[in-house]
Amino acid sequence: MKLVIRTLILLGCVLLGACTAVDRRVLDDLGLVLMAGYDRIGSDKLQITVTLPGMIPEGRFSPQLLTVVARSEKNARKQLSYLSGKRVEAGQLKVILFGEKTARRGIKDIVDPLYRDPSIGSMMFVGVVKGKAADALKADVRDKQGAGLYTYNVLHQEERVQGTTRFRLSSVIRDLKTPGRAVAVPYMIVEKQGIKLSGLALFSDSKMSGRLPAELVPSYMMLDGVNYRDHLNMVLDKKTKITLSFVKNSRIRSVSYNPQTKKLTLHIKAKVKGQVLEYEGVQVKTRKQLRNLEEKVARHLEQQGEETMRILQKANSDAMGLGNYVQAKNVYSSYSPKWWQAQYPHIKVNVEMEVKLTRLGLLR
Repeated sequence: MKLVIRTLILLGCVLLGACTAVDRRVLDDLGLVLMAGYDRIGSDKLQITVTLPGMIPEGRFSPQLLTVVARSEKNARKQLSYLSGKRVEAGQLKVILFGEKTARRGIKDIVDPLYRDPSIGSMMFVGVVKGKAADALKADVRDKQGAGLYTYNVLHQEERVQGTTRFRLSSVIRDLKTPGRAVAVPYMIVEKQGIKLSGLALFSDSKMSGRLPAELVPSYMMLDGVNYRDHLNMVLDKKTKITLSFVKNSRIRSVSYNPQTKKLTLHIKAKVKGQVLEYEGVQVKTRKQLRNLEEKVARHLEQQGEETMRILQKANSDAMGLGNYVQAKNVYSSYSPKWWQAQYPHIKVNVEMEVKLTRLGLLR
């Protein structure tokens, strides 16, 4: 009996080793795409640049960069397979980037097939690069692990800071297909030191129509009802600077319609609570001085919120889903996506901030 058991164990080990060897050979034959960049060429062609993981004989990581020109994703994969000598698969695709000119011409015809491909999944990051997407994939990044992993780590960290998954492909598709919503994804700049986040690329329908600067992203997140988890630095005046951490906020929205003037008015109020990490200014000793400081911070955030709304409306990008909210409230019986698209740039949006500061010490 013991001999039989030993024989079975030995046979199992042999089979397991064979399976491992087969799996290793299969993986060696695959080219797993980590990041892909899309740049349009002419009216019907795409320049697709991808990074594949690779190892050189010394055992060091050396990503492989490939570029092809094709009319479709399917044709591009065939060409990439010929170039790499491996069967290119997108199952490990983590990031897709669009050059700014390409994004301004529209991304729907590119992201739709990717979303429908069951081998890819829908949790990859989507972003826009100033200039060409290919430049981002060629960037000499600091960690030397290749632009694919580096860019994924940068975007993953930003996602954690902002507490939202709206930069993923699934959210981009949702925003593209939901009336009264618009896409907003990270906007990046390629520098000598690496790839730098520089705000948000704003979309109207499926085309990029504007950009929100990085300094206004926190106010955008607050108005959108998302907790901004990074430090919030503010210069209130020449003598007063403050840094908040662990910022939390809740948002209240309301809408009214005047049938006589046929105009909508939206009101967005954000209640912001943050811990004071650094403070430079008049010493706060009393509760009255604290309330004055909170009021000053609130006015500063309101100005940023108003500027944020001005940029969104100028780009005709409803990245906060206000149209969806207006439709749900049924304040205008003849609401339609086309009507909202025409109204959105001109509606009045009142922004109000209520601020509560903590950790300023004992007060009288």
